[in-house]
Amino acid sequence: MLKIIFFLLVLIGTSFADTIYLKNDRQISGVISRENSDSVELVIKPGTLKFYTSQIDHIVRSEPEAAKAMADSWDKERREVAEVKAAPKETAPEQKEQKGIQQEAEAAKEAEPQAKAAKAGSSAAIKGDRLGNHLVVTALMNGKVKARLIVDTGASAVLLTMEKANELKGMHIRKYDMPDSVGKVADGRSVGSVSFQLDTVDLGGMEAEDVAAQVILKGQKMGEGIDGLLGMSYLKNFKFQLDLPNNQLILQRQGKK
Repeated sequence: MLKIIFFLLVLIGTSFADTIYLKNDRQISGVISRENSDSVELVIKPGTLKFYTSQIDHIVRSEPEAAKAMADSWDKERREVAEVKAAPKETAPEQKEQKGIQQEAEAAKEAEPQAKAAKAGSSAAIKGDRLGNHLVVTALMNGKVKARLIVDTGASAVLLTMEKANELKGMHIRKYDMPDSVGKVADGRSVGSVSFQLDTVDLGGMEAEDVAAQVILKGQKMGEGIDGLLGMSYLKNFKFQLDLPNNQLILQRQGKK
């Protein structure tokens, strides 16, 4: 009984195929698609094989309708496989999240120049206090330390007292006892100073980054209630106007060239 069932299964599986028997005792089943006196082309599920007539011993052919049905079935399967391969793969939740974060970062990066351009046109009038022929304004340094500075267009950098500089954590300016440069204060005196750089200096939202600064050494004073000078290392980042009659410094942000 088992032998009969096995025979029927083999018969069903091969009865629709053309079978080429080769002289080397091999046999291959498929659908003959082209044939001439020199060669025979046999379509099998993965593709097409070509045999020369000199290799063939004999051929057992199926009915044309059966051969066509088999060929159509294989074509359908190939299309389905191709569609599956072409379909976008489902992304794992973590990958989706990572992709979303990356897209947001790219969008933020693309938006940055526009934000800077919009900011570049902004301006502010910074109110200050008169000190003789000078204007004293309040600046925020490194986002945390406030300083009262005299606006001085003759100073090349921001100049700070030792006491004010030491409020900026991590600077440790107090360890220096020898100047590496000379700074001039508003009254024209030359004083020994130590050079460093401020991350940011901000007046009324008009912020500049990487601002060159100097610290006058301990024992040298700027004047009562004065923490230093606001020099050109900050002012050069803006179009500015010192309006002494109205006790204000007008700043307009310059666009990058």
